[in-house]
Amino acid sequence: MDWYIRVLNKYAVFSGRARRKEYWMFVLFNFIFALVASLIDLGIGLLTFAAFGFGLLSILYALAVFVPGLAVSVRRLHDIGKSGWYYLIILIPIAGQIWLLVLLCTDSQPGDNKYGPNPKGEEESGKPIADYNKTIQLDPNRASAYYNRGCAYGEIGAYDKAIADYNKAIELNPNDSLAYYNRGLAYSKRGEVPKAVSDLEKCIGLSTDLELTKDAQQVLSEIKNSTLEG
Repeated sequence: MDWYIRVLNKYAVFSGRARRKEYWMFVLFNFIFALVASLIDLGIGLLTFAAFGFGLLSILYALAVFVPGLAVSVRRLHDIGKSGWYYLIILIPIAGQIWLLVLLCTDSQPGDNKYGPNPKGEEESGKPIADYNKTIQLDPNRASAYYNRGCAYGEIGAYDKAIADYNKAIELNPNDSLAYYNRGLAYSKRGEVPKAVSDLEKCIGLSTDLELTKDAQQVLSEIKNSTLEG
């Protein structure tokens, strides 16, 4: 029910992303409420299109949820990296409707895309991120809190946010070799090779941890080899 209400609260919000759970839970409750409306129409004799099971109440309900239903469909398509205009393939008989169903059932695109951050990742990692948010609010100068939150964002593929947190951690602690290492990994995930190489080399120069140094050297070697092969 919370998912249904969440969609209604975003009544005409066509921007952003909606994960599968948000979309299909809305579809489920929407079907239940539409069925209840039709049964009420039947019970009190308000059926105006009896052959289709539609009455005044069910028509009013359908009109009320049309916009939020369309909006969550567009956000669902955004979640897999598709334009909302893909919804129009529903107009293609049978094949288009099957294709749209497949798209709506597809899992979220990992990490951020041009429509926004991955809502699935944000929700699944919400508690640790929320805990780090509170820590930062209480102590805005705690470098470790920014570093840990950056790691949490990195795990869900929110590399922009992860890099911003590593930047802050390095600003507060310029000798944090782990922050350089993880920021380098985030840059490599975004395809920013020069920045990744620079951070990994900085990590190697600062680190006193042999394991971390070894890992950084290995990643650096892989990046350089990949660049040469490309």
